[in-house]
Amino acid sequence: MENNHDVFISHSSSDSNLAYSICEYLEQRNIRCWIAPRDVQGGIEYAESIILGIRQCKIMVVVFTESANSSIFVKNEVERAFNYKSTIIPLKIDQTVPSAALELFLGSVHWLDASQGKPEASFESLYQTCARTLGVKPQGKVDVQERPVSVEMEQSKDKLVSAEPETTRKPKTFNKTKWIFAAALSIIVLLGIFMNLSAPKVAKGNTPNVENVKIGNQYWTVSNLNVDTFRNGDKILEVKTDEAWVKAGRNKKPAWCYYKNNPKYGKKYGKLYNWYAVNDPRGLAPEGYHIPTDTEWTLLIRFLGGEEKAGLQMKAEKGWYLWEASDTTTSQHNEEKVTNLSGFSGLPGGIRNNNGTYNDIGRYGDWWSATEDDTDSAWDRYLDYSHDDVGRFNSAKGEGLSVRCLRD
Repeated sequence: MENNHDVFISHSSSDSNLAYSICEYLEQRNIRCWIAPRDVQGGIEYAESIILGIRQCKIMVVVFTESANSSIFVKNEVERAFNYKSTIIPLKIDQTVPSAALELFLGSVHWLDASQGKPEASFESLYQTCARTLGVKPQGKVDVQERPVSVEMEQSKDKLVSAEPETTRKPKTFNKTKWIFAAALSIIVLLGIFMNLSAPKVAKGNTPNVENVKIGNQYWTVSNLNVDTFRNGDKILEVKTDEAWVKAGRNKKPAWCYYKNNPKYGKKYGKLYNWYAVNDPRGLAPEGYHIPTDTEWTLLIRFLGGEEKAGLQMKAEKGWYLWEASDTTTSQHNEEKVTNLSGFSGLPGGIRNNNGTYNDIGRYGDWWSATEDDTDSAWDRYLDYSHDDVGRFNSAKGEGLSVRCLRD
């Protein structure tokens, strides 16, 4: 896709007037903006268009208000921009304190404060910051008209406000000494960056040697996640008894287990995780990877021909069923073709139910997405080994499912 935008403007729907005012100001200064719903492409899903917009922009401007702080859509957009390593510029409109979820991504970045006086007074500072980040020489301030943020968007065209003219400054004289010092400092900084990039990285937490496969424009890991620590090295709770599993889900505590608590299953199928482990801010995926969103799963399935055709390309072995009696296992194999042409290598690792019981090993592979459906459930994708198709389901967050990762 051709990159026609520089800045993605993330905002809640109740702040649309303000967001469009920012968009107009930046675009009149030749900063190309992506903003919803204006730039949502026809013919594709709304969420997919949002993801594509974030991917192509180097900068995300977050119009941060009380409404944005409570918006799940703003949170998801910021999380995606963070994982895509975009520059995030929060524009603080009021005195709202960021929620824990947003603080994780915004706590260490520089904020622009527009909470004192009219927000329009900070538009020029926002433009200067965006221009410097994009490597564009900032233009002189121009007279522009902005849409009032306190009225409905339909009324705003009749009540435009002119920006204050820039104050006249004396031209700066060339200072040779300062120039030499600045050049030397820049060289030192660049050398430091180069040495840091060249130095071997010490792995922390769950950063194994990850094998992946390219499917379409995505790079998927080829095996289920099998780690017992978060990215920062913190241990994830292993839960064995049914009662403890139910308690972990009720208290929204991250947890993992082997199928039927048997490590032999872990060697082939990996671990089963509840969604609270998937969604933990410490990061379940290895460095450089993330848990795929519902939209990213959709892109995979669509690339493989849809739900009815994707299964055979994702299955790593013939369909089979397991019946367990005590510690003995027997299997019955079917004769249908299995291509695994995609290289996804999906295996039927089964699930652990919300109540702690286990089922469906040998019949279903079931993988979490990072997207919640509501307060109690989140979206997942299952591979039905008995019918060779792929489906979408909203599972209770306390269930134990497999996890695949997607490269950032």
